[in-house]
Amino acid sequence: MSKNTVVKQRNSTKRQRLVFAVLWLIVTLCIGLMLTIFRHYPVIRGDVIDIFAIPFVAFFLAMIRPMPALLLSIISLLIGIVVEVSQYLKLADKLGFERESFAHQFLGNTFSWHDIGMYCLGAVLTYWLVSWIQRPTSPCDDAIEY
Repeated sequence: MSKNTVVKQRNSTKRQRLVFAVLWLIVTLCIGLMLTIFRHYPVIRGDVIDIFAIPFVAFFLAMIRPMPALLLSIISLLIGIVVEVSQYLKLADKLGFERESFAHQFLGNTFSWHDIGMYCLGAVLTYWLVSWIQRPTSPCDDAIEY
């Protein structure tokens, strides 16, 4: 592998991490806005935020360590399922977290198959978006010097 190829790959990885950082911030802001503005609308608070939860996790992971779209989507989905199973097991209560604490809110307390379905939709969305971000560049990009 030539030195020029290695430099291009490093620049590409840095750019991807930056893109994932920006996307993570956008998703975080969207979730925050939905939680505050639409707090009285159960469909948005429940379903839409559950869909956004998987990209939230995936983009955070991709900032730390870029990985293929499918692997990133599966890992993020598994994290969501683990959180949902912890709700089934009432883990937040068993660990003694106060009801209003961040940890209790994060883990939640109500298991739902519907939530897992929304996580699956989020995983598909994540796969599609990450695949698009990681698509091979066009041959014209080789002519551009960085």
